[in-house]
Amino acid sequence: MPEANAQKDTAARELGLHWQDLALEEYRALRGEIVATMETQDGGLRFGVAALGIVSAAGFNVWDDTAAAALIFLAVVPFVSAVVLTVWMGEVSRMMRAGSHIHRLEQFIQEQNPGLPEPVMRWETRLRDPRSEITRWERQYEWNYHAIVILFWSIGIASIGAGTYRALWGEKPLGNTAVVVVAGVTLGAMLVVLFLVLRQLTTVCETEGRLRFLRRRQREVPAVTADGSQEVS
Repeated sequence: MPEANAQKDTAARELGLHWQDLALEEYRALRGEIVATMETQDGGLRFGVAALGIVSAAGFNVWDDTAAAALIFLAVVPFVSAVVLTVWMGEVSRMMRAGSHIHRLEQFIQEQNPGLPEPVMRWETRLRDPRSEITRWERQYEWNYHAIVILFWSIGIASIGAGTYRALWGEKPLGNTAVVVVAGVTLGAMLVVLFLVLRQLTTVCETEGRLRFLRRRQREVPAVTADGSQEVS
């Protein structure tokens, strides 16, 4: 009987070490994935800026050709802007998804090891904790992402304006109806892209506005006192 108990204890210890090894290995893999997505984001944005510069330069190079310039600025530049934003948003979502799972891993490891020192396995937890002392200026979730969206979307909108101007008031103006239809469709597509990107960004990011809402809600939750009554904190 003692031998059986000893074997069970040994198996339990081995199982405990096994899941901890698995958790740490998964943690490292997710951290590596986050680094990879950040590199992909940077590379995609650099490629997007270079592509937009080349296409825009080509458009100004054929500015005297009304049809070619209108095509480039009404269709090609907005299309490139939309593609860059969409691909970039996919990589941001991938990064945030990995961060969310790391957050769950940190919580699980903390629950299984309550004696862990305070800084250990708490990076993602503190970023997402509305009670954390991290200020809005130290969080990485909000301002730079919106700046990227505004930049590429504004380039697309400015290009639509330039293409419309060239098509309607060039040396050889194109048909007004066709230009208005193309410009309207392109503008509508850019608005749809903006809506989807901002919606996805709000979904995957812990924005400061959402954290303020959670802090406010926690303050309004009534606390239960020792005698069973409730008081609002």
